[in-house]
Amino acid sequence: MHPHLAMPMTTTKRPSSETVHVITPQGDSIPAVSLIGSDGEEAVVGEFGDLVTTQRRDYIALKFGYGISERNLYHGGTGSHAETTPGSKLRLDTGVTSASTVYAQSDETIIYRPGHASYLLVTPIFYGLTADSIHRVGAYTVTPTLGSQTIMDGLLLHRRGGIWYVELWSDGVMLMGVAQSAWDDPLDGEGQSRYRWDPGFGNVLRMTWGYLGFAPVRFYMDTDVGLINFHTIDRRNRSTALNFGLPFLPFRAEVLNGATAASSSLEIGSVNGGVMADAQADPEAKHFAKSGTQSITGSPTVFVNILTLKPDATFFGKVNYIRHTMSFLSMATDGTKTFNFKVIKNATLSGTPVYTQIDAVESPMRSTNDASTVTGGHEMLSIQLSKVNNETIKIDDHLEYMLGPEDTLTVCAQTTVTGDASCGVRWHEFF
Repeated sequence: MHPHLAMPMTTTKRPSSETVHVITPQGDSIPAVSLIGSDGEEAVVGEFGDLVTTQRRDYIALKFGYGISERNLYHGGTGSHAETTPGSKLRLDTGVTSASTVYAQSDETIIYRPGHASYLLVTPIFYGLTADSIHRVGAYTVTPTLGSQTIMDGLLLHRRGGIWYVELWSDGVMLMGVAQSAWDDPLDGEGQSRYRWDPGFGNVLRMTWGYLGFAPVRFYMDTDVGLINFHTIDRRNRSTALNFGLPFLPFRAEVLNGATAASSSLEIGSVNGGVMADAQADPEAKHFAKSGTQSITGSPTVFVNILTLKPDATFFGKVNYIRHTMSFLSMATDGTKTFNFKVIKNATLSGTPVYTQIDAVESPMRSTNDASTVTGGHEMLSIQLSKVNNETIKIDDHLEYMLGPEDTLTVCAQTTVTGDASCGVRWHEFF
């Protein structure tokens, strides 16, 4: 008998050919047939019942063999929290101080495309499941800051009050919160699959959603006896409220230990999320540009801001999770000595820079050309130009510079004798 089965199953284990079977809430074992062409495209049954031949377009791909990359993961917490990577896994630990919190969130979001299915795969292991600890993992947003615990939009697996739930949130309201005992298959050994889930071991959790406002949201457990669709939230023909108020969802996981002075934690092996769509340019992309010129006083070490971009925290009253990607950079110089240019993410600008909105209707981006000195941050690009020169760089051919919530991007320059430095930046916004 399988160690997680309460009794013998009538469904067939995955054969040696690795044909995946989907176990439905009715207990049926259905081969999940996929056809893969020579170009790598895959034929699958879409969230809307149609046969779709396409590739998976990954927006989120996280692994932790080399620690936590500050480029693609926000993380933090309160109290005695710690974020580490033992055994190549991301570990979020509250520590033993009561009322401690810890979180991690991808800087990328799964960009919704109308008519395309979206997905998230994550491999969580849960520890320290006390009566008042809270464990969350899924594709969802919080408000008003990344360190907040107030859920805004999305879908997640959520343990609270000692009970596991699958939940659906829209505009800060929980539309559906279904306790484990009421899941289509409760994964307790008594459901149709007869599978018993142990949250203290690694499992592959899969979530899919088609959106279009009302398409079903499905939760799966990918097990060694098949892919179990253990619950579906289906609000079609039942509601006028959209599934999500904002369908641009990051991966997020968090732990709160509550009043218990003990460690609660969560480990994750890897994360993958995206849409079933080809990798062509996103059809919803909007293009913007901004430039600046600065007269730079000569200094051997001081870098001066020419242009800094900073997205607003909200846009049209919603938390801003729009993806802002730099695509083009131009630089020009007019002086008597060499100029050093840098592009820095999340730099510190001296003084109190004044940011001006690019377009109040079309973009949440603001910019400043204030001549602040620039320190800190993550240096993304460095280039030297001669005293009178110009250069253009198409960023898509080199690196992808993406701004998420609470990020800034600064173009700055330094020269030893006073001279003029200019730059122009072009970027895409996906919403």
